[in-house]
Amino acid sequence: MKSLADLLLNHKVPGVRDAQIRHAIAEELSTLLNITIEPKQVKYKDADLVLAVPPVVKSVIKLRTEEIIEILKRRDIRVTTIK
Repeated sequence: MKSLADLLLNHKVPGVRDAQIRHAIAEELSTLLNITIEPKQVKYKDADLVLAVPPVVKSVIKLRTEEIIEILKRRDIRVTTIK
């Protein structure tokens, strides 16, 4: 009988890549903006980034959109819009 680890070895675990991307985005934004942004505040799908942050933080993010897109691009995360 095979163990669970053996069965999952050749199959992707759903949601792991998405969690890694959310964590990387939260880490980069926290470093750039000097505020704490948790991965649970980040939603990323089809190159659209949606952040559940206070309006003041969203204003700062809107002002630095191009810089944020470039930083995430270096980490191989493609972002076209930030909401």
